[in-house]
Amino acid sequence: MLGRTLTSTAWGMVADRIGRKPVIVLGIFSVILFSALFGLSVHYWMAISTRFLLGSLNGIIGPIRAYAIEVCRPEHHAIALSLVSTAWAIGLIVGPTIGGYLAQPTEKYPKLFPVDSLFGRFPYFLPCLCISVFSFLVLISCIWLPVCAINPQCSHCLYILLQMCEQNIHHIKIFLQSTLI
Repeated sequence: MLGRTLTSTAWGMVADRIGRKPVIVLGIFSVILFSALFGLSVHYWMAISTRFLLGSLNGIIGPIRAYAIEVCRPEHHAIALSLVSTAWAIGLIVGPTIGGYLAQPTEKYPKLFPVDSLFGRFPYFLPCLCISVFSFLVLISCIWLPVCAINPQCSHCLYILLQMCEQNIHHIKIFLQSTLI
């Protein structure tokens, strides 16, 4: 959390400059890499540093909220933001629960995981591996995310800007009609 606290504003500025999708993809890739390394930690300093790096390179909550606003019509903005917050809250509840069930598998499930296996040497690698596999599937699904940032090359953003201009012209017409009558 310390790494995320220190870098989330910077990741928001990077997302404004290069686009939301690259920042989201980099954040998900950092989850894949540093969660696996966290599970393979053999020293306390290694565990702390991998978690710090995971947080530092994963400032995606702001860009995801901005992305949700950019890809949704204005009447759906509230639902989009509440879905992002709800997904975050569900992850905070379900993630540690599943991680607790999968931690130390050689003690809990000795028939499936022998003591001399990789999971015996690294008792917290199984939940971290599951996180990495799930994040890899999410990373693959990012292929279908439309590229969207407020820049002239993005056709979806041009569409949004044109809609905003049309709405402003409509409001100006209404204002002029009401003042002239």
